Amino acid sequence: MLEFLISHYGEELGRELFRRQQERLKELARSIEGKKQSRTLVKNILPSIALHLVLTDELGSKEASSEVLEDYLRRIGEKLGNLYRKAERVPLFFQIFRFVFSLIVLKSGSWDAQIVINNRFALEIDISKCLWHDSCAENGCPELCSLFCSTDDIIYGALEKTAFFRSGSLGFGQSACDFKFKKQRLVRLISGGRDIRKGGRSAAQGQRLLHKLRKRSP
Repeated sequence: MLEFLISHYGEELGRELFRRQQERLKELARSIEGKKQSRTLVKNILPSIALHLVLTDELGSKEASSEVLEDYLRRIGEKLGNLYRKAERVPLFFQIFRFVFSLIVLKSGSWDAQIVINNRFALEIDISKCLWHDSCAENGCPELCSLFCSTDDIIYGALEKTAFFRSGSLGFGQSACDFKFKKQRLVRLISGGRDIRKGGRSAAQGQRLLHKLRKRSP
């Protein structure tokens, strides 16, 4: 964050804004002592909220601050997206990803979620409550949550063998975040594209396959 602020505002102001962000972060951290998920809050959520609050004071509006935070979170998303893209080279990546992603979402306590589909071709999870969404609202900056959601799009959109879809999110005002991950091969079948490795199938066959997969899912 310090490097970003210096590159954006210059050495002197960048360091001053970082100092103020750190002070605000300490205040926010003290306010959630003893709260569940405090570690996740302090590490992954409150730093951006603290920066947003400091920049809102400095720039005079939430809109101006949001533009800076959008750039900051975009850069983080691009770095993480590159890591995920490299990880796809690992054999059985999609199986590993499905297991880890669903385990974290269901067991960490940061989300209220239910699995819609989870098999070797697809993972779909609906999230109705989110720690990021709640924290932004509690700290008076609900507009920041949409930037967190957009960062998800950047991270998972970087995957090349796995397609990521989402029709809505809590941060953009919908009632749930519907995460959908599908193997690109299945997406090609459904869309009518040809799967060269398997000789190709029609779009109708792809839709029938998806229907079977939904019926098998718990």
